[in-house]
Amino acid sequence: MAFEAAARHLSFTRAADELGVTQGAISRQVKVLESYLGITLFERENNGIRLTHGAEQYVRTATRALDSIHRATDQLMVTHDHTTLTIRSYSTLLAKWLVPRLTRFHAKYPQIEVRLLASPDTVNFERDFCDVAIVYEPKMEGLLGQHLFSDELSPNSPAADDLVSHHLFSDELSPVCTRTFLEEWPVRTPADLDDVPVLLLHARSNDWPDWLELAGRPDLKFSRPRFFDDFSMIIECALQGQGMAMGQLGYLQRELASGALVRPFEPTLHRPEGYCLVFPKERAGLEKVRLFTEWLLTQVQARPPQA
Repeated sequence: MAFEAAARHLSFTRAADELGVTQGAISRQVKVLESYLGITLFERENNGIRLTHGAEQYVRTATRALDSIHRATDQLMVTHDHTTLTIRSYSTLLAKWLVPRLTRFHAKYPQIEVRLLASPDTVNFERDFCDVAIVYEPKMEGLLGQHLFSDELSPNSPAADDLVSHHLFSDELSPVCTRTFLEEWPVRTPADLDDVPVLLLHARSNDWPDWLELAGRPDLKFSRPRFFDDFSMIIECALQGQGMAMGQLGYLQRELASGALVRPFEPTLHRPEGYCLVFPKERAGLEKVRLFTEWLLTQVQARPPQA
């Protein structure tokens, strides 16, 4: 497991974090395996590690073997009225959208333990030990394509027609802030935003420009921009009255319903992109996946989850 985790992350440190051991323990286990096999599995470089040519096929086989063990274990646990459902998605989506709803799922299906994996990376069901994923998908019609997966796939990796996809909610954007912020920074029209603290996300650099174009002010330049790498940090700053944020409305149902955040402008940017639940067809037969899918699809139309 140490070798497979290190190969998957291409990092002894991240492998150690996943397995709950020290980096030294991972390194020692890899060295023992290399000694046993009589070959070098990793080449150490200044900026990290990479697999040797001979190790690439070996790790694919090892990953499939571990995945088979994982599935067999899961099926065994199902027969004993207990199982674990592993869900992979982005940290903000899990924290702001899914977690507030999970209390209802736990109450309905106490035999299913939910494990959450947060990662900004694209999902690879062959490599990542997860049952389902919630992903951002620019083309909502049809099944998801191979762009969700890494470029280095084995022949057994799922293709587009091997995946099941369910639309959850669309990407809808509108500026949000607190009432207190509006008292300190009177904003009546989008033109007033030029001298207001505005919170911007590096990873979604088109959000504000696209909304400003919709609002009729594509020429507007911010004089007080604040840049962030994490959407959760932006929302927390907005909740503290530190700036105007571009809100992904699907994440902010509770904050908007309670009045913790308000929308000072009417225009809402509706994007063709959205979020969807996806998993390989071969896992659709698992009882835990079926129950979670059915439950989640009933939740997306429900009222905002309670705090």
